Amino acid sequence: MNRIFFFVGLTTIALAAFLMLYLFWMFFLDGNPPATIQLPYATEKTEYRIGEPIVLTANICKSVRYPLTTYPYLVKIPDAETSPKIKSKIFPLPPISSAGTPVGCGEYTISGFFTVPLGASPGRYSLQGTNVFKVNFLVSRSVEWHTNEFDILPL
Repeated sequence: MNRIFFFVGLTTIALAAFLMLYLFWMFFLDGNPPATIQLPYATEKTEYRIGEPIVLTANICKSVRYPLTTYPYLVKIPDAETSPKIKSKIFPLPPISSAGTPVGCGEYTISGFFTVPLGASPGRYSLQGTNVFKVNFLVSRSVEWHTNEFDILPL
């Protein structure tokens, strides 16, 4: 009888340990990227004016539907390469939240979210951003992206 309790107890402890390791892996060690993207995203046009919306085309593959927050910013590209390298002017744009985007692979048109800000001076720019996927209540995964370069024309 004691042997049966010993094996049942040992089996219970082994299953509990396996479950704890599995949960730990699910919350912390799942290193799979939430999305695979092909860079750079393409802008609809090569020239924009202040206040004009920026339309993007993106090739994205997703295997899981996670809540998503996008933090975009417009980056002015310096006219010439300098040494030491000077930082570009950055215009943060409003973040965008989504309950989840479709699962699968394809080419998506992204419109209505990004507008050339009023403070942007004429010059060459790139739209960049970070997509933050909320995997669970403990873990988020980030994917960086950027567009091709484009010009902002004076009013």
